[in-house]
Amino acid sequence: ITATDEAGNVSEELSVTVTGSLEVNEITAESKEVTGKAKAGSVVTVELGTKNNQRTVTADSDGDFNVRIPKQKAGTIITITVEDADGNIIDTKTLSVVEHKAPSAPNVKKVDSNSTSVTGKTEANAEV
Repeated sequence: ITATDEAGNVSEELSVTVTGSLEVNEITAESKEVTGKAKAGSVVTVELGTKNNQRTVTADSDGDFNVRIPKQKAGTIITITVEDADGNIIDTKTLSVVEHKAPSAPNVKKVDSNSTSVTGKTEANAEV
C-alpha cells in the first residue's frame, strides 16, 4: 500500500497481510459449548438455527472464546459472527452440527520385524 499526495509524492510502500480472524472447533450433537479463537476483545455471537436463539461473549485477551449451548441435533446450522469494537462484522462462519466426533487415533503397541500381530487400544466399539 502507498499514499500519494496532491504534489505526486509517493510514500514508502507498506505491506499488509490479511488473515482470517475466526477459528471454530467442531460441534457435535454431544457438544455443550462452542469454542474457538477470534480477534482478542472482539464480540462473538453464536446463532443456533434462528436469529431468535443467540448467545454473545467477548473473546479474551488471547482471542479464545467459549459459548455454552444446549445440545443440538445433528444437522442444526450454527452461525458464528465476530464483530469489532465499532460493531463491524469482521468474520462469519456457518457450521453444521455433526452426529458424533470421530474417535481418537488408536494407541498401537510397538511393532517390529518379529511381530506377528498389531495390538493396541482405541475407543469402545470403534472399528480398526
